[in-house]
Amino acid sequence: MAKYLYRTCPKCKHYLGVVVPEPPESVREITVDAHCAVCGIKLDWMIIMGRKSILASLWMILLLLPLYTSPVYPLEEQQAQFRTVKRVVDGDTLVLENKERVRLIGVDTPKTKHPREPVEYFGKEATAFTKKMVQGKRVRLEFDQANASIGHKDRYKRTLSYVFLEDGTFINAEIIKQGYGYAYTRFPFKYMDEFRGYQREARDQRRGLWGKSGASPPTRQTSQAPTSDLTKGTRRPFFVIGLYRTRHPSLPI
Repeated sequence: MAKYLYRTCPKCKHYLGVVVPEPPESVREITVDAHCAVCGIKLDWMIIMGRKSILASLWMILLLLPLYTSPVYPLEEQQAQFRTVKRVVDGDTLVLENKERVRLIGVDTPKTKHPREPVEYFGKEATAFTKKMVQGKRVRLEFDQANASIGHKDRYKRTLSYVFLEDGTFINAEIIKQGYGYAYTRFPFKYMDEFRGYQREARDQRRGLWGKSGASPPTRQTSQAPTSDLTKGTRRPFFVIGLYRTRHPSLPI
């Protein structure tokens, strides 16, 4: 004779009933193989016969099961993960709808907005490419744990991030693939090996800035480097002002 086991689904929280077959007397364990009719989660439960054992086992399963399932976020929270790009400063810097400035991780494009230096070779083209790719579009930001200690911000208070379009296009990578920027590998990041490969491919195919000049990656530091990493294994220059001597880790914008 079958019995019913009524429980709340650990994923969608809907109330459900599971048919538990009556086992032979020699069987002490029953495997419950069922799915929630609402969210479809598979319920792999093991019932050990005996009133106290059954209750204890079910409580343990219900407590542990959420650890093995992915959380379900409301649609509003999923949509909130996307942001709108209002303006492109240059090839590797964006401004979002709330005026938040975003610096793309792992990519360095020729500069066009440096206050003390002229526009670099292929800088206008790189800016135009990024503008075409993202301006006015919704994007998703992804952070790198390598920057967690500095709050995912550079010294200019820009958010350090990977940027993805709604269709999954990886903007940081696409800039390098198409030859509009260099892979910035002075400091480690999650996609370093992939970005190096994209740069080699772009150089071999003479795409973008590699096409005419055979350009080489710049040796200057970029502002996305974590401040804490600038002192590792390097000696910073001294600047003398009168009789006062100080260290100054100067980075371009």
